[in-house]
Amino acid sequence: MDKRNLLILFAVFLLALFFRIISLSSLPFSLHTDEVYAGYIGRYIFLHGQDIYGNVAPLYFNKFGDFRPIGIFWTSGLSTFIFGINEFAIRFPSALFGALTVFPLYFLTLQLFKNKGTALLSSLLLAILPWHIVLSRATSEAIIGLFFFTSSACFMFFFIKKEKIKYAILALGLGLVAYLFYHSFRIILPLIFLPFPFLVKNKKIKIPIIITVIVFFVVTIGISLTNQGVGRFNQVAFYRNGLLTSKIETLKAGEGNNHVLSARIFHNKIVIYSREFLMQYFSYLSPAFLLEDKGMPGRYASPEQGLLYYMFVPSLIAALMFFLPYSEKNRKTWFVFYLLAVAIIPAALTYEDSPNISRSAVMTVPLVILGALGIYAFFAKIKTHKFRNFLLVLCFFLFLLEFIYFWHQYSVHAKTLNPVYRNEGNREAINYALKSKNKYGHVYMTTASDFLIYYLYYSNSFGILNPGAIRKVESEGGELNRINFINNICFDVKFPKNSLVILGDECRDMGFPTKMRIQRSDGTMAFKALEVR
Repeated sequence: MDKRNLLILFAVFLLALFFRIISLSSLPFSLHTDEVYAGYIGRYIFLHGQDIYGNVAPLYFNKFGDFRPIGIFWTSGLSTFIFGINEFAIRFPSALFGALTVFPLYFLTLQLFKNKGTALLSSLLLAILPWHIVLSRATSEAIIGLFFFTSSACFMFFFIKKEKIKYAILALGLGLVAYLFYHSFRIILPLIFLPFPFLVKNKKIKIPIIITVIVFFVVTIGISLTNQGVGRFNQVAFYRNGLLTSKIETLKAGEGNNHVLSARIFHNKIVIYSREFLMQYFSYLSPAFLLEDKGMPGRYASPEQGLLYYMFVPSLIAALMFFLPYSEKNRKTWFVFYLLAVAIIPAALTYEDSPNISRSAVMTVPLVILGALGIYAFFAKIKTHKFRNFLLVLCFFLFLLEFIYFWHQYSVHAKTLNPVYRNEGNREAINYALKSKNKYGHVYMTTASDFLIYYLYYSNSFGILNPGAIRKVESEGGELNRINFINNICFDVKFPKNSLVILGDECRDMGFPTKMRIQRSDGTMAFKALEVR
């Protein structure tokens, strides 16, 4: 790689990093529950070698049967030792790895299309992509996993080209690291590496590739045979959707009592489930998902802003038009379409918060590669320099306008879009309780809205905890560090005098004076503090 391209790529990285860390503490507004858990549990594990439930050196953290892979806890927890107990510390690892992804993406694109311009452009598009920026700023394990996944695929192509075993080992190692971050990579990695043995003829080269594929399949199958491995999938798998069962019964009933055979043919589980999977699959390729604000969950949404820019539409069309000349020279180029097809599968297997922008995050890689290919190939076909320069300026200006609009919607309007989804108000309520608790003999607070983990994090309570006591407080309520947690959003108990009571603003005040009210950024009221004299 020549110095000029290296400098340009490094500049792209700095651009990507800037858009991912600027105002990171306050944008997105307030920490979501998953973020607080990542920071607190991660730091707790580093300090004590176990999580708050007493699991020693865990590979998962089980909050409600979801068994989140431990990678995001390690990175966010470690970051708190560097940057302190704050929002920036928790979010920084995702932002950093999101920006770093421009490097393996560049080399992956270069291996596929043998064109430095296309490779640089793909990295630039990722740097400014709304989809990737939003996830990178939100403590997303999918984004960190995507860095290791892209690096893994990149090193396997290096191995095919250079035939040095160290690249195959790196591809395997980096892929296995991706398993530690996000569930989706358990499905994607074995499938993505499946075609690699067919890309080479040398048997000596094939053997390490086949071993890598086998290892990924064995690890995926092994994880799937454990309760921890299938915990989250069993919660969100599309065939677990109770509405499908109702649909089958309704359709069967619609056939009538005398048409049992036709009901079994047309409305059995195989037919209904297959159609549901295809509907979920193609929803990820729809304009509503890619170009509008329909991606889920709602806490990631920017009003009136899609995951891609509208300029991606002509770019992707151009990529389809000019793809064949590239594929005729190098069959590896078809890998980008295979990657796109496989990237959707884990997301399409689920129904909760669907279409889901986190489970489908791998789609960003093939989409920016194809977008870059379309732009570069289109301008390469224009022979008139003045006309090409004019279109280049126009293209740059349109992308700039779209980015400005995205950043405005994200930085100004996103925080007022259903802030309850981001637990807005929790931090303010906790800080008020911490500031005021020495003035009162007793402080009462709900365990709803994950107040307990917010309290532990913002109160810097990282001493060793009794696992049984923590579980009891979470499930039944109880006292912890002079805070009385009650297992109900609204509680009506007999409070002793000189008490501070923090509860949901929708709850009645029980005749006690209100000391403070917390308002969300959309104008709705979150919590209130009552004083019992």
